[in-house]
Amino acid sequence: MNFIKKLHGKVIECRNHKSLVQVGSKFYIINRECNVGSEVTFIKEDSKKMASYLFAIAAMDEDDFNRINYDYIATSLFDNYRQDI
Repeated sequence: MNFIKKLHGKVIECRNHKSLVQVGSKFYIINRECNVGSEVTFIKEDSKKMASYLFAIAAMDEDDFNRINYDYIATSLFDNYRQDI
């Protein structure tokens, strides 16, 4: 039997047709735009779990939802910053 894990949380940011949802102390990006402050339920496997709030905000600027992951954010966004220091 396959169970679909659903999560419920509050939308804290919307940008580029994506929503950043806080579930407890964790952050997820879902591939649909919702109203900030609204409560949403979503399928965990259809979302992107973020390592931190900082990574989540950075990932919201990525246009392609499928490219959002830890390695992509770390290399494409933060490696450039380190080189500028």
